[in-house]
This record gives sequence, C-alpha cells and structure tokens, in this order.
Amino acid sequence: MNIFQNSGILFLFLLFIVLTGIGLNRSGFAYGSLVLTLHKLLSLAVLVIYFRHLYLLNRTESLSGGLVVLAAITVLFFIGAMITGGLVSTEKYSTRLLLILHRLLSILTILGIGLTRVLLKYRID
Repeated sequence: MNIFQNSGILFLFLLFIVLTGIGLNRSGFAYGSLVLTLHKLLSLAVLVIYFRHLYLLNRTESLSGGLVVLAAITVLFFIGAMITGGLVSTEKYSTRLLLILHRLLSILTILGIGLTRVLLKYRID
C-alpha cells in the first residue's frame, strides 16, 4: 500500500504520536513505559515509512530537486525531534529549552510531511 495515497493512516500515526507526547508531558517523569515505548516505536515507524516511500518513488520517477531538499530537511527535523525526545524522557538531561526544541522540531516535522504530501499529490515543483 502506498502510504501517501492513503495519507489518513500516516496522519493517524502522527496524531497518535502527538497525543501520546502530550500525555507523556502531562504525566511528568512518571512515564508509563508502554506508552513511552509505543510513542518511540511509532515515531521510528513513521520515519522509516516516510523515507522508504520517498526513496522508492525517487527510483521510479525522478523527484524534483525542491522536493528532495524538503524531504531531506524533514528527515533531519524528524531525527532531531527523536534525539531531543530521547533526552527529554531522561530526567538527567531534561530542561525547559530541550522540551521547547523537541516541540518545535516535532511541529516542523509534521509540517514537512504534510507539505511533502501536498507537493506529491499536486506535483508542484
């Protein structure tokens, strides 16, 4: 199944990630290990699905340079959000600045995935 053809699934995954992230933030450092694990694994799954789809799409039909740059920046935002999220989940390294950075990178990642979807759907270069 082409995940971007049925973008509802991808955005349901993203919604679940955001909702569990909000729940984890509100619970303080008493993170439920199951919820935290699901949050991290689903985030990793979305990153792999996004990257794999764009890689395969680029092999079959050459993507525009702008779309490749957007995808690369989105993946970097995603990796940054995962790193800062990992640090936020540890009590030792968690700071207010790190939490703000994690939220900002998460928002930029979601916007990047959404913009990628729009550009692919309408083939805007």
